[in-house]
Amino acid sequence: MKKILNRIGILVLLSGLMACEKPVIDTKPSHKKGYEVRFHIGDIAQKYANGKARAVVGVGEVCSCINAAVYNHGTKVTGINQKKGEEGFGNLKVNLPEGEYSLVIVAHSGMKNASTAHADKISFSGKITDTFLYNGTFTVTEDMQLGVTLRRCVAKVEFNFDKAIPEKVTHLRFNYTGGSSSLDAIQGFGCVNSRQTEVLNVPEEAHRGPSSYGIFTFPKAQEGTLKVKLTALDASNNVVAEHTFNDVRIVMNGINRINGLYFTKPSEPEARGINIKVDDSWATIFDSNL
Repeated sequence: MKKILNRIGILVLLSGLMACEKPVIDTKPSHKKGYEVRFHIGDIAQKYANGKARAVVGVGEVCSCINAAVYNHGTKVTGINQKKGEEGFGNLKVNLPEGEYSLVIVAHSGMKNASTAHADKISFSGKITDTFLYNGTFTVTEDMQLGVTLRRCVAKVEFNFDKAIPEKVTHLRFNYTGGSSSLDAIQGFGCVNSRQTEVLNVPEEAHRGPSSYGIFTFPKAQEGTLKVKLTALDASNNVVAEHTFNDVRIVMNGINRINGLYFTKPSEPEARGINIKVDDSWATIFDSNL
């Protein structure tokens, strides 16, 4: 009888302990939607030469549009588009599962967003503007923040008229080949053979004094050349004058200034001692003659 009572006592004690035991609850946060990853575009690297200007500036000082995309094994996972004036311009946020990714960010001043479906062929609608690029990889294992710096990925040619442009010339059309209107963001160079066209209005002040006009392209290598046909047009799009520039040298992140342009009496633009130079506020400086 005593043994039976002892066994009953043990069973009662065990039942009490089990009743008092609290269930274990997993308090770790759920990541069904992935971890939060934030990117901050801290600076735009302009590589100003000779220390005459800041090497980096804020993205809002030089660009009005940001297009970013995250890729996993070459496939686009998500994208973010921002316009200057929006709250948080230059700060990007995505949610991603654990894994390895690549990130492409292009900042420019185009009217429309760039197409980022494929990292090796970023396409732009409309004219090419001063454009900056970031391309890098990152690994997600937790919530994280990354700071990135973008670098210029275009070449610029600037046409400088040192005399007034005739009143009847209302706009200038630039047709040029040798560059690219699409960007391979992985390699950092242009990736197609393009025929680009840029039409720029001639402001009123240009009829009274010097004026400058710039065109951009993505070089397909560190250096290259353009063939540029410059056409002066009137308000009815009639041709007033034309001039073709052959073998215009371009350099990645270089600005080439064609100086000494003017219109002769028959309204034909001529080059008077044309020099192509790189503005010292860009990365490369060189001299050459057409």
